[in-house]
Amino acid sequence: MLPEGAAYQQITGVFDHERRPLRARDLCLALDPPVIPRHVKGTRAKLKRLVRFGFLDETEPGLFAQPHPHAPTAPADQRS
Repeated sequence: MLPEGAAYQQITGVFDHERRPLRARDLCLALDPPVIPRHVKGTRAKLKRLVRFGFLDETEPGLFAQPHPHAPTAPADQRS
């Protein structure tokens, strides 16, 4: 379940629209709060919380993306 707060819905909405990895600064630009250190830090904390809840992946330090569903694979005895 998504954490409470409109900010989390806005953040996931940006990821749904952009469909690419983003940094906290990128989200601040997309969401229109001033791009100042305290807003970037707050956004980064929200992104890390979304990672803990499984809504996002941190693909490298500071870079966040939507998790990709794993493609189903055939059992080893059915592979050609």
